[in-house]
Amino acid sequence: MLRQISWLLGLTTLFFSPTISLAGEVYRFSFSQAVQRAVNTHELVGQARARLEEAMGKRNETRSKAMPYFRSNLAYQRFIKRPSFYFGGDRVEVGEDNVWDFSLEYIQNIYAFGKLLNAIEAAQLLGEASKIDIEVAQNTVAFQAKSAYLQAIFEKNLVAIHVQSSNLSEQFNAD
Repeated sequence: MLRQISWLLGLTTLFFSPTISLAGEVYRFSFSQAVQRAVNTHELVGQARARLEEAMGKRNETRSKAMPYFRSNLAYQRFIKRPSFYFGGDRVEVGEDNVWDFSLEYIQNIYAFGKLLNAIEAAQLLGEASKIDIEVAQNTVAFQAKSAYLQAIFEKNLVAIHVQSSNLSEQFNAD
């Protein structure tokens, strides 16, 4: 909450003057530009987008569990000396000089007692909820930016009225 208040105060001071200076350059924002900039750069919207990316990752991870996959293994072994046994004084070598081993597996989950389909559906719903979360965040930030912008204009006009009132008062007192 404190971060949002400080952000609103910063936005109010940003629009209190007709121009602002960032990194030595002067910018002038219209109402729509100010709202668009706030929506594009606000932390709340960025967090909502990060949650959407996380939900999409979980969805892909869950879907991958339902897909078949292959696993293979290739091994090579070279013997410097082959094992040998002695039978009645005769040496008998066992095995080969070079040994190749290859294995290939195909793995497919057929049924996971409904857990897999429910997990896929939950991941899709999480993605949809995250999209709605982004819209809510954008609308919240847009409302805050509009309120701050209009408040700054109101305060600027209030200062102008005060200055005019002060000038009229000085003229009346001078007469």
